[in-house]
Amino acid sequence: MPTVGFDIPLLPRLDDVERLLVSLFGREVTAKRLPQLTAVEEPWLLADYRDGEGKLRAIAVCDKGLALGIGGALSLIPPAVVKESAGESSLPENLFLNAYEVLNVMTGLFNDHRHGALHVRLGEVVQTPNLEGEVKLLFEQKDNRVDAGLEIAGGYGGGKLSLRVV
Repeated sequence: MPTVGFDIPLLPRLDDVERLLVSLFGREVTAKRLPQLTAVEEPWLLADYRDGEGKLRAIAVCDKGLALGIGGALSLIPPAVVKESAGESSLPENLFLNAYEVLNVMTGLFNDHRHGALHVRLGEVVQTPNLEGEVKLLFEQKDNRVDAGLEIAGGYGGGKLSLRVV
């Protein structure tokens, strides 16, 4: 766990991620830590979080299964409808907007003022991102990271989530 101060955002704990998603979806969500240095192999959604000066400070990366699951679970889209979108090359607009909102709410996980964490805000959310430059370096770092498998009850499935802070 990194030293937290006003110079870096807080690296979220899995139980905090789990609690936040349960409160958003109104259903059970199970989060399990993946083996060390296991990340999302095929990024489907990338959210970047930036400080007040616009500097990249954190990212959240979801695979396709998780992007579909959080997009559907937020507004209770029937799981069968969500699964129909699995073969598409991008998320339908309604699922993307829902996933965007979940990633926006997750900003609070990085901003725990009780620990004096640096305040960040959501920058962009990109579908099927091309990881390059500072985002790629942050995604590949070996420290200050959490890689998790998430499962959303009620037939929404799940997938992998990778969180990084710098």
